[in-house]
Amino acid sequence: MRVARAAMIAAVWVLAAVCARADVIWPAEGAWHQFTYGGLLYPDPDDTNPGRLDVRGGFDDYGREYAACASYFDGNDVMFRLRLDKPDNGGTGVWQVMLDTDFDGFLDWTVRVDHHRMDRVELRAMEVGGPTVGNLAVSDDVAWFGALEEYQRSLSSSPDGSHFDGSPDAFLDFAVPWTDFSDATGVSGAYAWRIAVTTGTTADAIKDLPLDNDVDLYVGDVLSATTPEPSAGMLVLAGLAAIVLRGRGRRLSRKTT
Repeated sequence: MRVARAAMIAAVWVLAAVCARADVIWPAEGAWHQFTYGGLLYPDPDDTNPGRLDVRGGFDDYGREYAACASYFDGNDVMFRLRLDKPDNGGTGVWQVMLDTDFDGFLDWTVRVDHHRMDRVELRAMEVGGPTVGNLAVSDDVAWFGALEEYQRSLSSSPDGSHFDGSPDAFLDFAVPWTDFSDATGVSGAYAWRIAVTTGTTADAIKDLPLDNDVDLYVGDVLSATTPEPSAGMLVLAGLAAIVLRGRGRRLSRKTT
């Protein structure tokens, strides 16, 4: 009887160990893979207040090029990073990375940090993913959600040294377990998506975007696993290209306050 009970207790402990969810292991700096747009690191202008909702990318105050958004996959979690003009200080807001997973120019999914309504990280389908920016809408159905303390972290100063608008920038990192992400989206390969970024003061801000423009103009390139985040000492200046890109009026993320 004692042997049977001991065996049962051991089996429970083994099951608990198997079912336990390991903590997100955030990658080392320099390991993130940066998104691009038209071959340039994914830019984003100074266009939103407060600064904690202003995603920044492109060429900083010193002419160094940085991506506004990056991603990393370690086999257990898929992670996203947003570069912010100011640190997230815990105020109300929503930060979203919207994904085109079938490369048709429509947005299919959004991974977002919700500090407005639910205080959690979420994976949701897009109810309306295009063809215009003005009619984008996020579904009420949640494919997955996780606690902020487990699946999100804030860095008050960007380790890579980016410096937009007269001050050091910050990072907001968040993650989704790969199994949940892959099962929901149907994506089977790491980095097999294009992205667009938005932020807002409310969870419904994405529904309020006013511009009637082609969504495909705001979605970046397919992320390549061969585009690692550069170290501060290896950044290359390409100012002319950035000026041309901005001159074409392609604001890559739309944010409402």
